[in-house]
Amino acid sequence: MAAKKKKYKASPSSTMSDLDPSVYRDQEIILGLIASLHLNSDYSDLTIICKDAVFSAHKLLVCSRSEYFRRACSSGFKETYNPIDLDEQDPILIEKMLEFLYTGNYTFRSRTPKSPETVDDEAHADEPMIESPLPTELAMDESAPNDETLSEQRDTVELVADTLAECHPCYFHVRMYGVADYFMIGDLKSKAEGHFRASFMDCLERDSFAEMIQELYSTQANYQKLRQLAIQMIVANLPRLRTGRTPVIDAELMKSVPDFTYDLCQATLDNYVPHIREEYYY
Repeated sequence: MAAKKKKYKASPSSTMSDLDPSVYRDQEIILGLIASLHLNSDYSDLTIICKDAVFSAHKLLVCSRSEYFRRACSSGFKETYNPIDLDEQDPILIEKMLEFLYTGNYTFRSRTPKSPETVDDEAHADEPMIESPLPTELAMDESAPNDETLSEQRDTVELVADTLAECHPCYFHVRMYGVADYFMIGDLKSKAEGHFRASFMDCLERDSFAEMIQELYSTQANYQKLRQLAIQMIVANLPRLRTGRTPVIDAELMKSVPDFTYDLCQATLDNYVPHIREEYYY
């Protein structure tokens, strides 16, 4: 009778705080090496084409984090051996999605003021809004691809980056949430949702706010969770969004997106009616 293989499990008494500092360093090195594969053709076994942009990827990393790519690369699908064609997507969003899959985060550079309240931040507009999660010293690791290597790989991405370069960060995070929904990447949805929440009340310029609401109520992706979050924040900050010389919530927006108007009215009634009832009875 064949002997059973012994399965080894981590000791329950062993926690992250018990690990030797050198273990943390080793983990950081491994994360740095993984991040260095982003847009790197070395050992690549997957090609993604989006319009004029061509991305080199690695199935081990991409398929393990995205159900969409796992299915596309499964046996029996033509994409198993051929490039994956994503012409219906935006290349810059695909590049940022891949950045997240390799590094655990994504960056966004805005070149325009976000709102009247944030014009003072214009001097910082070219800085990454979301910092890389990797330590600075890892970025200079010898195993990372050099600038000359990456420049050729990023050329086609730079050509299409302008399609989203002028948008507000909040709108960009909505689009990233949509990409995460389409490619079934739960961690990316959570990341984009967090950034959306953090940047929402900075989106106080009328056109940017309208663009963001119109995308939320489009059929491009399942934005239901972000819609509910947006309505909650709007109701909580309604005086700020409705008043002023140029209110971001105006008649034009409410007429152009009727579903948004319905949700907003319903949430506002639900928010104030209980208080009205209390005043009436007392």
